[in-house]
Amino acid sequence: MENLPLREQNCVANRVMEVASTMPLVWGREVASEIGDIDVILATDIMYYDDAVKPLLATLHALSGHNPHILFAYGWN
Repeated sequence: MENLPLREQNCVANRVMEVASTMPLVWGREVASEIGDIDVILATDIMYYDDAVKPLLATLHALSGHNPHILFAYGWN
């Protein structure tokens, strides 16, 4: 959640605040009802620990009822 202000600044700098928003989302916890309809989930460089996989999948499953496009980006060295 410490990166949330930076994401908000990026939305403002790229002038996408009317079509994009940011909010904290803790994997494995209940998805807030105020999330509403989601078109796209973009995830980059989010997997660092094996024990985070199950909470991430639970959260994505909870969000999939909204039928979003889920895009992952990850780089290998």
